[in-house]
Amino acid sequence: MNERIAFVLKDFFPYIIGILIILSLFVFFTLFLLKSTFTSKAKKMLIVVTFLIVSTALVFSIFESYFRYIYDESDGLGFLQVNKRWYQRHVIYNNFFKRDRNFNVEKPEGVIRIGMLGDSITFGQGIKNPDNRFSDILQNNLRGSGINAEVYNLGVPGLDSHEEIQLYRELSFFNFDFIVWQYYLNDIQPEDKGDPAKIISRDTYTSGLIRELSKNSTFFDFLYWRFSSKYSTTFHQLDTHYLSMYRDGSILKN
Repeated sequence: MNERIAFVLKDFFPYIIGILIILSLFVFFTLFLLKSTFTSKAKKMLIVVTFLIVSTALVFSIFESYFRYIYDESDGLGFLQVNKRWYQRHVIYNNFFKRDRNFNVEKPEGVIRIGMLGDSITFGQGIKNPDNRFSDILQNNLRGSGINAEVYNLGVPGLDSHEEIQLYRELSFFNFDFIVWQYYLNDIQPEDKGDPAKIISRDTYTSGLIRELSKNSTFFDFLYWRFSSKYSTTFHQLDTHYLSMYRDGSILKN
């Protein structure tokens, strides 16, 4: 608990200092106005404006703390800061850098070993408890039916078919009896990633200021991507591109 508090204080330190400075300036400015020779109406107007600025800063800080430390959802594109926080909270890798229990190279006699190949869907993107993934559910169901099965989750976010084939070759020493290969629309991508990578790159931050704000503020980053047309536009352009690839016979042959 003490480590958690220490982390929050360190991570949120710039905002804490900023809040203290703003509150100090508000008190100082209010006292200055009260002692000034401004008209009563002018004093009230300036105090109201100052109070609105301070209130906005405080409300922003509250939302910032919420999205940094409480909000707990992943992001489909992996753009948002909250996605990184989600990974830090819920993803633990094993001895083969996969999101699963540690793998044993030696295969016990009588065990049916199943490998699950796939991308973020197999990996369990957005699923906080790995026990709720289809790979873990399959293993539990098989064992519940009296079948001595080991299901190894080999999912890696962002992998495409050619990469998953390579991964299977690299891990073939596990001697899988079965391979369950999860496939999704974007797995048709070629090795160089090509246009999809360009689409994502083209629809990222538009200026240095936005980049810095998104980098340092989880709340701003969330607002920018959730309410900016760029977020939905990127998904639309990616889907359109993937569908067009399925109409290209040469790509399907490869």
